[in-house]
Amino acid sequence: MTAAAMGPALALAALAGAAASCGGLRRSAVAGLAAVVFAGSLIPWGATSVAGYVLAFPGPLSAATLVLIVQLLLRTLAAPGAPRPSSTLLGCVIVSGLLLYPASTGLVALDVYDLGFHGRPFQF
Repeated sequence: MTAAAMGPALALAALAGAAASCGGLRRSAVAGLAAVVFAGSLIPWGATSVAGYVLAFPGPLSAATLVLIVQLLLRTLAAPGAPRPSSTLLGCVIVSGLLLYPASTGLVALDVYDLGFHGRPFQF
């Protein structure tokens, strides 16, 4: 198990918790199901764990994605009046995604990720 597999395990737990919450289960049952799915997805199955197989498709999850997943899980497990994610956070995630995604897929000639790996920042 690697630390990178924790992100997909958390995502699977959040999805299971959200689905169970929509099914009308009590919060304690939803929390138990989310914990079982989280722990179960980290158990090795064959060559790797279920979270490792999920990790193979999108790669490691970004910090913003993990924050949104944790907020989804906490909102699912919290009381009905729990606070929603701030619109500022959601706006920053959307704007950064719109700016960085085309560069990461090669749709534009400028690679903004590569700028951070050189010793001289912002030197083209």
